[in-house]
This record gives sequence, structure tokens and C-alpha cells, in this order.
Amino acid sequence: MSNTNNVRPRVAVNVNHLRGLLRERTLEDRRRDANFRRTGIVQDIDIDRQRAKEENNVKIEIETTNVGWLMNYNHRACLAGIEGTGLLDKEDSLEKISIIALAPVMNEYVAACGVEYMHERISALPGGEICFLSSKCRDVDDEIAYVLGGHSQVDRLVLNGRNDYFRISELEEEIDRDEEKRLTATGLLLIVNPPGTTISTCMENIADTMVDSWEALHHQHERQQDLAFGLVSSKEEYSNLERLELRNFYTDDVLHFTQFLRGCSKLTHLSLANSLNSVVGEQILLWEDPTIINGTRTLLDILPNLQILDLQGCQWLHIDLLSQFVKRIIRKGQTRSNIQNCWPSTTLEMICVGGCSKYISKQCQYLNTITKEKPLVCVRPPFNISQL
Repeated sequence: MSNTNNVRPRVAVNVNHLRGLLRERTLEDRRRDANFRRTGIVQDIDIDRQRAKEENNVKIEIETTNVGWLMNYNHRACLAGIEGTGLLDKEDSLEKISIIALAPVMNEYVAACGVEYMHERISALPGGEICFLSSKCRDVDDEIAYVLGGHSQVDRLVLNGRNDYFRISELEEEIDRDEEKRLTATGLLLIVNPPGTTISTCMENIADTMVDSWEALHHQHERQQDLAFGLVSSKEEYSNLERLELRNFYTDDVLHFTQFLRGCSKLTHLSLANSLNSVVGEQILLWEDPTIINGTRTLLDILPNLQILDLQGCQWLHIDLLSQFVKRIIRKGQTRSNIQNCWPSTTLEMICVGGCSKYISKQCQYLNTITKEKPLVCVRPPFNISQL
């Protein structure tokens, strides 16, 4: 009886029904798989687009604006949507063809013909052509800088040093910098110093600050030195430069570089793209002066007419330094307005900080709320302009 009760009854199964269920399940799996693949493709596309956007942003951050952009840049025209034009308007003109051919072999010409000979030959060119030539020259050293910039008709100049010099010197300390031709602060002084003058050394400047008595100290006060760097202030302007683009320029000589900038007091546009280091760069941009109230001076105290400042690619620039610099020039503008009873303002119109750091680029909007876009703090110039 127990065995009979445990036997399960047989159930008739329709094979066609099973096949139908299997087919429906297969179709359902295929639809699910197709939907998954379709969603995955869309996600991959979004990921690829996001990655491409990030890579493009990084590329923009690292790359600085093309060499020579500052020479014909008009900030107010760019804000109005009007693009600039090149220095030489004639396309494929004889001057342009000759300059483009000369620029890559300028070093060879100077080595073969001599510095003074090339300086005399270049002096016969108008200032615009010399500027265009300087924008095409690469690996500029002290001799090339003098050949290109030591002329009274030159008011715009590009000096592009060795792009790999800083990296090499950081990795290989045994490289002798004195034996290697490069652009130096002492060489820059040859541009602004009048003929027949000599460039004083650091020890000579230190010796000038020494006095033997209190009476001598009174006479020394009459030729008051700039206490920031121990330089003798001079009212005479040696250079007619109004626009200067210094690229790939590295120096530890803050003394002579500051003296050079003082000789270029007419400058309205200055680019230090991918130049200087954390020591010299910070001292040029902002420094302490114990002889004045609030004790802080800025680059605008050296270059009072400066309108455009390009710091693209300057890795030494950090957000604290930039914020202090911006706040200081705003405060100085407010002080001037209180004295002259006018609206607070500064001559500086734009600061470019692209390629310095991602954090600085993200803080541009915040800094512009402080400055009210005067000066405008931006990653790159507002609009693309025609290249030289």
C-alpha cells in the first residue's frame, strides 16, 4: 500500500508548448542583450566624448598662445569681437619671404659675419619688419637679442629663448651654464643701455650701497636706491619698447632683470610665457618694501603703463601669489582714486594665466568678481586673433 501511494502520476507534456516557451525565452534574452549593448554603446560614446573634452581642456591648459600674438593684440577690439591682423599686411611680399628665410639661420649669420655687422644691417629695417623677424627667430641668445632689439625704431619685440634649457639644467646639474649660449638678464640690458655704457655687476651694486660716514649716507640718499633689489633708480628711459614678449627665458639674476624692466618703463604689453622660476618670478610680481606704508609693491610699480600681462605656462605662479597681486593692484587703484577723487581704476586690463595650474584656471571667475574684470583674469585671450 505504501509503494502504491508513493508513485507519482504521469503528466502529458506538449512538446510544441515547450518549444514555444523556449523560443519566447530566447527572444526575450536577445532583446535584453540588444538593449544592454545599445545602452553600453551610448555610455561608451558619452565616456569618449567626456574623455576627449578633458584631454582638450588639458591641451589648452598646457599650450600657450602662439609666438608673436601679443605684438598686434588689441584687447578692446577683441572684447568687441573684432579680430586683429598680422604685422605685414601683404601676403607673400618680398619682405615677408626674406624674413622667413633669414630667421632660421640668424645664428649662423651672426657667427659668420659678427654681431656688430649684423646689428648694423638689421638697423636698416623698419621697426615693424624687425618685430616680425624677431617673432620667427628661435633659440635666441644674448647676441641675437642685441642684434634684434638694440635699435631705437623697435617698439615691439619677441625674444624666444631655448625651450629645453630649463629642463636640461634641472636634470643635469653638471651642465656649465656659462659656456652655453642662451638668453640672460645681463644680455637683455644690452637692449636698454645706451651705447658706450657698461653693465654693472652685482658686486658693483653692493659696493655702491656702502658708505664710510653719515655725511656720505646723505649724499647716497640723493641717488635713492630701490630697496627692493638694490638698484639705482633712474628717470632716463633708454628703451622705446612698448610691447615685449619674453618666452622660455630662465634666469636667477633678479637684480639685472629688474634693472632691464626699469629701462623699459614705456611697456604696455608684456609676456613672460613659460619663463622665470619660483624665486625670480615671485620677486618680480610682488615683493615687500619696508620703506612704504603697507610695505608691498608690484610689477606695476616698475612698469606703470602696463596694460596686458601674459603669464601663460608659468608653473611657479600659484593662486595665493596671484590673489595677492590682484588685490594689491586693486587696493592701489582705490588709494589713487581717493587722492585724485576719481573712480577706482588701474592701467592693467588683462592677465593671462593659462597653463599655470588647473586650480588657478578654475579660480579665474572668482578673481574676476574681485576685479570686476578690470583687469580681466583669463586662461587665454578672449578671442582668437590672426597669427603673425
